[in-house]
Amino acid sequence: MRLFTAALFVQFCFLLHVRENVATPTFPSAFSSRVEMGIKDFLYGILGTNERVQARRQAAKRLQKIQTELNNVPFPCSDPSKYRSAKKPTSVHQLMPGDIDVIAALGDSLTAGFGASASTQLQVPIENRGLVWSIGGDGSWRSVLTLPNILRQFNPELVGFSTGDGPAHAYSAGFNVAEGGATSDDLAFMAKVLVKRIKSHPKVNFQEDWKLVTLLIGNNDICLEMCYSEQPQEMAARFKKNLINALDYLRDNMPRTLVNFVALGRIDLLLMQMKLPLSCYAPHRIFCPCLFGPRYDRSKNLYSDIVHAMTNVSLEVANDGRYDGLDNFAVVSQPFTTRLIFPTRINNFGHNMTDISLLSPDCFHLSQSGYARAANALWNNMLEPVGEKSMDWADVLTKFNCPSESWPYIYTRINTNSVRLKRSGENTSMKINEKNNY
Repeated sequence: MRLFTAALFVQFCFLLHVRENVATPTFPSAFSSRVEMGIKDFLYGILGTNERVQARRQAAKRLQKIQTELNNVPFPCSDPSKYRSAKKPTSVHQLMPGDIDVIAALGDSLTAGFGASASTQLQVPIENRGLVWSIGGDGSWRSVLTLPNILRQFNPELVGFSTGDGPAHAYSAGFNVAEGGATSDDLAFMAKVLVKRIKSHPKVNFQEDWKLVTLLIGNNDICLEMCYSEQPQEMAARFKKNLINALDYLRDNMPRTLVNFVALGRIDLLLMQMKLPLSCYAPHRIFCPCLFGPRYDRSKNLYSDIVHAMTNVSLEVANDGRYDGLDNFAVVSQPFTTRLIFPTRINNFGHNMTDISLLSPDCFHLSQSGYARAANALWNNMLEPVGEKSMDWADVLTKFNCPSESWPYIYTRINTNSVRLKRSGENTSMKINEKNNY
């Protein structure tokens, strides 16, 4: 088993090396070639057996990287079946949680599930898609808190979540088309793959079913491309263009879609504020050479400005009004990542260190325990008005928002404005607030 795990790790490092040294990497050739799919299928045929999946998860559990099961704890929201409409809504601004029929995700290794149940460095490239915060469907909310496992309490017939371990092209990946190493340059291709996959699924009514797509991208733009770009000052503009191209494609080709656009956090500040063991520094140089290599030291101020600009772009695209005025498509910025802080704990030597139980062994990706926190935070953001959303996370179930009879809907920019007008006693017509709030 170690031999095959090592082979997968070597393959992934090679792909990162290719991406770092190719001026304009192409998603289809780098990640979707038949040769690579064949290699992955072979490796996952050995690594992805149920026995080995469970063995890895038990090892991770002993390291506290798997959430504590929430036995004898009732689901926090009472009578969730009430929050599914008797008739499918005709507006994205009147969606209750149970109205979501299809769930999907776009992104990079943080959405592909790298290392979620890893207990060693060599296991990090294994894609634990069934555990992913935004799209995983293994277990239930009690054992694996994810957005799909929460939504299945409201609609047990939800379609599209990932299960088990495996690559993006596997059937078990569902509508999770995220790929390790992906950048915003790859989004348009991923969007096309996603639309094709959902459209061809026998359990999906493409025109009528409501779809929820969670998008998180940009960390690899920063980690793998920023310091190799000939024009790094143009990265934020290119990032914005790539985001808009992908979102426009979804708007034009996938009806009845709500996009959870998870904001890009300040990964530079986050990683550098963390107090981590020495074993984390080598993986950081592999997964994020632009922030942990000599190139960053030479241009620290420039790169910090670029990351700041890209974070702002990820907030602005969803809030500039571009997608307002539509009933069958909306993009909502979910900003829980923007001020995210990792908790600390006292280690065996009495030092106050970052709680690495929330991280995979490379200290870059999240463990399943970290994914559970992220899922809880994303869910809370969805049920918070635009402009009043949480910008951090907390321990699982410390805060868990629920729909109510007075407001059963997932918040968008448009219906948030309606709520504010009602609060102020003004006309309740859905006007667009000119101010860009997050």
